[in-house]
Amino acid sequence: MNLSHFNIARLRAGKTNMKTRIYFLVIILFALQLTAQTVTDIYTVQQDPSLVGKRVLVVGVVTVSTGIFDPQETVIADPNGSAWSGVIVRDEDAQFYAQTGAKARIIGTVTERDGMTEIQLESATLFSGSYGLPEREPLQTVDLASGSPTAESFESVVVRIDSVRVIDRDFAQGVWLIDDGSGPCRVSNTAGYLFYEVPENGMQLASI
Repeated sequence: MNLSHFNIARLRAGKTNMKTRIYFLVIILFALQLTAQTVTDIYTVQQDPSLVGKRVLVVGVVTVSTGIFDPQETVIADPNGSAWSGVIVRDEDAQFYAQTGAKARIIGTVTERDGMTEIQLESATLFSGSYGLPEREPLQTVDLASGSPTAESFESVVVRIDSVRVIDRDFAQGVWLIDDGSGPCRVSNTAGYLFYEVPENGMQLASI
């Protein structure tokens, strides 16, 4: 091997070694990022009080687009649905945006705000494509009534109640009452971009 061939071989070997070092550095940085927070699921975030104040990584499907309730809020859920499957993601800077059906990888700190569990967003990654939404959880109005032992478990979960009657359309500001015969529950009318007329008292609704 002459000197020029030797130098070319050294350069190629050096480039290969550099690529290898960069590759392993990326792996190490990714591993450090994962170990910096608890990798978990939404069910655990909702049920484990020890996670409040801690950084977590969760993956979920967007069930309520950013801005429907608040420009800072997006609701994500586990694709399997059911109780404890949803959580609010809050971006204080209102820079994050995701539409219903998007799949998101969320890193943030678990907090409690006005009695609701939230994840304060630090970083988010949206997967390409559109993903199926969890089935709306079929419930009775009594399941969501104030003081019900099951109401908290359906916090931030998309639900469905069939055959309900409007009891009081003016129960409180932005709140009306419905009942399917099992006991009344409240319906909030505060979604910023869902425009609808609150039904009249006594009106029967096929579902809500």
